[in-house]
Amino acid sequence: QPLRLSDPLPLLDILSTHSGVIVLGDPGAGKTTFLKYLALRLANGEGNEIGLGNRLPIILPLAAYANAIQTEDIRLDDFIAEYFSDIGADSTIGPMLAEALRAGRALILLDGLDEVRDLNLRNTVVERVVDFYAFHRRPGNKFVLTSRIVGYRAVRPSADGLVECTIVDFEDSEIEDFIQRW
Repeated sequence: QPLRLSDPLPLLDILSTHSGVIVLGDPGAGKTTFLKYLALRLANGEGNEIGLGNRLPIILPLAAYANAIQTEDIRLDDFIAEYFSDIGADSTIGPMLAEALRAGRALILLDGLDEVRDLNLRNTVVERVVDFYAFHRRPGNKFVLTSRIVGYRAVRPSADGLVECTIVDFEDSEIEDFIQRW
């Protein structure tokens, strides 16, 4: 069902009912913090507590992928494995990612679409992300993409099961509550 602008819902509720969520917001709204929160909770084995079960969280800055495809034609799957190897991950991510995607136990967190400055390159990244999403969309896998609203409008991706939402600014009491919990 389409959501109306007047119906604020928790992001976790939206993510639990959709396979793909595009999280939009102004600078500092908490988009990246939300992704880090999800990854940290899952990495700590607390996925059931937030309604996401046992999934492999993969968080990736899309600007890094954009930089890579400027010099080499590389699929997003392959880039993820290469990216984590390059930053010194203790384990080989490629086989774990492939198995998690096959089993429907992956949470792919793609951060900062708007940080891909060149519009043509941003369009290419969107095409690759949509292809990746469509190919790996099966029951259980979840995908989250973040972007500032301004950098998003010109490249707006669309695919079955992919929904958009905008982060609502916190009130002062919500900021205090968040800091205490985080």
